[in-house]
Amino acid sequence: ILLLLMAFALWRAFGLWPMLLAMTVFGANDLYMFGTNWSGATLRHDWLVYLGFGAAALKTQRWRTAGVFLGLAALIRAFPVVALLGVTLPALWAFGERWVRQRRRPAIKPWLGEHRDAVRVVASAGVTVAAMVLLTSALYGPGAWVSWLQKVTLLNRDGGVNEISLRALFAGADNQSAAALQARFVLFII
Repeated sequence: ILLLLMAFALWRAFGLWPMLLAMTVFGANDLYMFGTNWSGATLRHDWLVYLGFGAAALKTQRWRTAGVFLGLAALIRAFPVVALLGVTLPALWAFGERWVRQRRRPAIKPWLGEHRDAVRVVASAGVTVAAMVLLTSALYGPGAWVSWLQKVTLLNRDGGVNEISLRALFAGADNQSAAALQARFVLFII
């Protein structure tokens, strides 16, 4: 149901053909399969739906709504933060260009005013993240975030068989991955 709602939102925002293309690429690739993603994995793609809703909101210039959905996507998976970086990059680039051209740091307030749409997206994402952290802390206690950090640290310590990451690209996902990563660490950092 969520994927169908996302398809509808993409259709409304981008048109029929872009939506059909996006849904075909999603449905016809093996990247997300890894054996069990379709069965036994309730809400496996909720982050993707939030990202799709966020993209549709950006296209229709609903800046705060886009921030809410991009913030929710970033809470579920870390890499949707890249979408928020994409929103801020033009504003940061303009800031850097102005700094180089004027040979002094531009005034912040006028710069923020010029890029108020990006500010709205990022601010609403920040408020969403803060509200959800407070809500989950109230419901489950702040210790839940400590447990979450421990689990994430454990999961990120070693590679997994279905890991798609820069680390897996450089080091693989077998029992030699730690040695391979160490040998290629400079390339990994670059």
